[in-house]
Amino acid sequence: SACAKLSADFNAEVYAALGCDTLTLTNHLKATRFAKYPRHADLAEFYLADYYKAKTAAEDTGMCVALGIELAFPNDPNDYLLYGIEPCEMEKIIYYLDKDIHTFYREFKNERNLIIHAHPFRNNTLPTPLDAVDGVEVFNLQIEANGRIATAARYAREHGLLITCGSDYHEP
Repeated sequence: SACAKLSADFNAEVYAALGCDTLTLTNHLKATRFAKYPRHADLAEFYLADYYKAKTAAEDTGMCVALGIELAFPNDPNDYLLYGIEPCEMEKIIYYLDKDIHTFYREFKNERNLIIHAHPFRNNTLPTPLDAVDGVEVFNLQIEANGRIATAARYAREHGLLITCGSDYHEP
């Protein structure tokens, strides 16, 4: 991710040392950021490189590294977390990057994955599209961004949404 200041393998080593069972790597994926990869296969390979680096770094620790994505769509200031995916699905995911969250949810949602509105109450975000997400990220450790934790938790409860928490880990 452009905002990350630490490598994927370093992150895996840190989380393993903390005793975590699983690390889900959710780098940013937004079509406009990756214009130099016009072929979906090339962008998929580029994105998956960090996932494989983290997996390799965690091999001897017993920690599982799972693939995830922080998605962004054109004309939508929100970010969405995608969990429960496999590397073989990357090209299909990339195909939908120039669409919108509603199309993505309708076409990609299945029984194995979760689509979560990331940090839904930060400044400059739109209301959560309730018909296109399974839950909201209530808490993360991105210190400089006001996540309005209590608001997000109350909103999730009121709408029967799954609640997730993450580190949003960009730097030490």
